[in-house]
Amino acid sequence: MKQDPAFTKALLRKTLAKRAFSLVEVAVALSIVAFSCVTMLGLLPAGLNSFHQAMGNMAESQIVQGLTENMSLAAYANVSSTGNANNAQSFLNQPTYYDAEGIATNAGSTGYIYKATVVASDLNNSPALQSQSSGQAVTLTGNYGSATVIQIVSINQPGLTNYFPVVLANQGY
Repeated sequence: MKQDPAFTKALLRKTLAKRAFSLVEVAVALSIVAFSCVTMLGLLPAGLNSFHQAMGNMAESQIVQGLTENMSLAAYANVSSTGNANNAQSFLNQPTYYDAEGIATNAGSTGYIYKATVVASDLNNSPALQSQSSGQAVTLTGNYGSATVIQIVSINQPGLTNYFPVVLANQGY
């Protein structure tokens, strides 16, 4: 049984026509892909900004944690407001410098990003010790320890100073 060549060509044309996309279908698919790409590119700067802020917050929390650990291991007179701030081992009013990852650098280094300073604080007048919900000052009574505030200034945001209140226990030495 021999097939007619015209029938074979018609059958082939019919199967090829079923496989192809129309111009309208291609245009709709390209417009959907273009819209999604433009949306993703529009969200990219906001995501990078959030990532940058999160990295800064992480570095600042590492700085505060490191300074707090060092102060808790030091003699109480070196970290309290009643101690001698002129002592060579005192933490008060001694700026320390850190890089972008929160690692301490030398004071003369040009690669520092953060400058942290430990300041003795009056518990009733410190802006860092205000309650978030009521705006009232947080007060501590008794001789339980010393309130200090760690101030961190970033060279990336020179007008912004972040305050971290730290209350250190008086360990009796």
